[in-house]
Amino acid sequence: MPKNHYTQVLHCQHECVRDLATRPGRLSPVENYLPLHYDYLQFAYFQAGRNEEALECALTYLLFHEGEEFMTENMEYYREVLGHDGQPHKVRHGSAR
Repeated sequence: MPKNHYTQVLHCQHECVRDLATRPGRLSPVENYLPLHYDYLQFAYFQAGRNEEALECALTYLLFHEGEEFMTENMEYYREVLGHDGQPHKVRHGSAR
């Protein structure tokens, strides 16, 4: 593979969150994009009755904002309903091939 390919992959990984967080027509990214993403995702899973995934997203959100009261309450609710603890969402990084 050409050296340029690896440079492009590294650049893409570095800029990914910024690019995803910038809405069309705007110049600046949405603040707090990743935690906000996991907040919305945990709520959607809750609405769909998928409490296991909702707990996973709540725990991931708390990695960004440890001790946030509303999400800690959500996490405790999911643990009570499920009867067990969970793990934060596993982030998978792409690899250059």
